[in-house]
Amino acid sequence: MQDKYGYITKPSLNLVSELTDLSTTQLDELITFYTLLRRRPVGRNVMRVCDSISCHTRGAKKSARSGRKCNR
Repeated sequence: MQDKYGYITKPSLNLVSELTDLSTTQLDELITFYTLLRRRPVGRNVMRVCDSISCHTRGAKKSARSGRKCNR
């Protein structure tokens, strides 16, 4: 469903809820846990930057700033 719209719509969430016998709340929790699942539209290009301590010490913040500048 996300492939078709780019995110999981409310009607899609309701349909999956019916098919799986999971509540929409349970599905919403699942969607927010997994970063590749989206509840709202995003841009064509999505940049993900690691924010763990090891990435931070290796310059992840600087990479994120550079990416934002290139995307404008």
